[in-house]
Amino acid sequence: MSMGKQIFYHNLKNGNESELQSYLEILRERHRDLDKRIAEGYSHYLTDKGMQKMKFEKAAIKREIVEVEEKLKKL
Repeated sequence: MSMGKQIFYHNLKNGNESELQSYLEILRERHRDLDKRIAEGYSHYLTDKGMQKMKFEKAAIKREIVEVEEKLKKL
């Protein structure tokens, strides 16, 4: 499990609102960055495998964003 995932699950478990808000911003920034990289990948003819990897990562980040937003709504 990556360090980011460990922090994420720790924050979800403890329900610290300020940490969750900070983590949410980090996730949103990573999501935006991947969006840009994917767009650049199309114009630079990135391989299908490379594009697929970035799209899967972007989808995983989106799922985390939704989880954190749901947790924040419950606080």
